[in-house]
Amino acid sequence: MDVVAGSSLKKMELEVEGIGQVTENWTTLGVAQKLSGTWDVMNLLTTILLGFFGLLWLFLRLIYEKQLLTSENETLRIIGWPRKKIIIRNGVEQNLIITTAFGISLVILYFMRVDMILFYGAGLFWIISIILSTILLGIKEKELIRVHAYKRFASIIYYRHLVMPLMFITCLSILLISMQLSVFGEAMSLAGETKMGEFIGEETLWFQLAISAVIVLLSTIALSEGINTLLMERKQEFDIYYRIGWKKSKILFHIWKESAIWFLTSAIIAFIICGGILYQIGIPLHWIGLGSITAVLILGLILNIIILTRRYFSI
Repeated sequence: MDVVAGSSLKKMELEVEGIGQVTENWTTLGVAQKLSGTWDVMNLLTTILLGFFGLLWLFLRLIYEKQLLTSENETLRIIGWPRKKIIIRNGVEQNLIITTAFGISLVILYFMRVDMILFYGAGLFWIISIILSTILLGIKEKELIRVHAYKRFASIIYYRHLVMPLMFITCLSILLISMQLSVFGEAMSLAGETKMGEFIGEETLWFQLAISAVIVLLSTIALSEGINTLLMERKQEFDIYYRIGWKKSKILFHIWKESAIWFLTSAIIAFIICGGILYQIGIPLHWIGLGSITAVLILGLILNIIILTRRYFSI
């Protein structure tokens, strides 16, 4: 039984003269408090990063929708619709979808009996989403004309307006997953030291795993939509490659090679940021390394599956 508030029993191995090794119960302080403090910091960081993640996801989704609406907008223009009317029509459709999602989120938050600040947060994200949707759908795209050839990474530089959001999504995904896994591993190792720690670990195990699973799912959806947008933009390019004699395997390797460049660049950036943040809150380096490597492997596997299951040309 604990004797001091916030303390917990811990078994210690002692060398007693004339008896030998004995196991004794000791009262220790700080393990439960450290676990609680670490999770408070992680909850705040996770909330902030998921907010940025959501905005980037919306950004990619709007770009994808804009690509899908290209032929439809051209048809409306041909039959006499002015550009302003087309933009208003597209904006109203997207804003209606965003507002519907906002309304559903308010209902969910109400039944979850959450603090009022979360309602304000949802309202803030709704306003930002409406503004972002209006701006992106109203921007007139300029045709990219290359006067001089790029010496290196030509496709990545040329399609940087699509690759950069993908890199941000990848970086945030790896950052979120690695932070969750690193803190989870450290928490489980600390939890085994005391009775109270074991109790806290058992109570929060599935919650932490659920958060990690949700982050992986959101990352998969966001990466899938980003890759779809990029491949749709480049479908004509891949058709040309196929017509001039490139085999499907060569096109696939070309896409995989380009994807590996921006993916590994994002992973390195995420590893540096993750290491800096977690080291500051006291997470050991071996857990940081293990969590980061696992996150890269998970996202790398997901990216490869997405690439392998997509069509690259219309033939």
